[in-house]
Amino acid sequence: MEIPQGFRSKEEEQYTLRYLQQLYQGQYSGISNEMNQLLGHIGELEAALKTAENYDIVNGKGTLMHIGANVYLNANASKSETMVVGVGGGWMVEKSISESKMYISKRVEKMTSLFNRLSKDRKELENALMEVSLRLERLGR
Repeated sequence: MEIPQGFRSKEEEQYTLRYLQQLYQGQYSGISNEMNQLLGHIGELEAALKTAENYDIVNGKGTLMHIGANVYLNANASKSETMVVGVGGGWMVEKSISESKMYISKRVEKMTSLFNRLSKDRKELENALMEVSLRLERLGR
């Protein structure tokens, strides 16, 4: 992040630096929230992948089905060679078990890549915030 230099007055520089500090803190907070949401989504995808990988264990047998809010139903998993997978925009597609696992794995990879990119951006904002804070401290002396 490039921080402007060469102001006309000390007050003008302080005002600009405080503005940048607030701007960067807002961006930092937004990125942190997005990263937390991504972590939750990645966790759900990994749980779905684990279930898909172990589907042969429950295929055609009784099991507990999570319906949310820590509530479960007794259910029978019908013998099936396909799963219905959400592909975005409310659309669902029926895929074979192996295609489902591959699709979920790719989504995990994409989400993890996005998380890593956001992490890098957040680190850059941290550095910019430190630089702004140091400059404000120096100006306050």
